[in-house]
Amino acid sequence: SLPSSIHTLSSLDCHPIPEVASPGQTSVLVSTEGTVKYEGTRERAFSQNFILTEQSGVWKIVSDCFRFTDE
Repeated sequence: SLPSSIHTLSSLDCHPIPEVASPGQTSVLVSTEGTVKYEGTRERAFSQNFILTEQSGVWKIVSDCFRFTDE
């Protein structure tokens, strides 16, 4: 099981992905930055970028990149 966590966002940005890049799909690029504190560890800075794509009326994450940025 995953430890409990507290996320604090300092930045959130969303951009539609052009139809030419993902034909026939509605997709959005989401970029975030902030801090996260996992149970029993120190607070750390992070950035995360992910792509959401609508598939049959349901939004799904099709790509996700999470990176700690404090080291």
